[in-house]
Amino acid sequence: MVPMSTMNAANMLNTLLMFLPILCLSYAIPTALLCVLEYFLAKLETPWPGRVLPILSVVNSICWVLVVLINMVGPASPALFLIPLAVLVVFNIPNMALQDRR
Repeated sequence: MVPMSTMNAANMLNTLLMFLPILCLSYAIPTALLCVLEYFLAKLETPWPGRVLPILSVVNSICWVLVVLINMVGPASPALFLIPLAVLVVFNIPNMALQDRR
């Protein structure tokens, strides 16, 4: 595998598009289990236990975006700014599922 710093923008986007379905599928089962846990936590009398998992989900997505940004050292191109945005969207899918629906 080629280091990200030596890959051009087209190769990075192709790699992201290739692994996007795998990433989404690997997130589906843990997200479903966390949604079941969130359902029971949201039913508790105090609202704070139901807010823990969405907060952790946002922190997780921000950490992954920072990892991608740190690994993207090199000349900037406009297409490179789409990669962290795509990572942020993909890693916030569980957060959308964990939102309180009262």
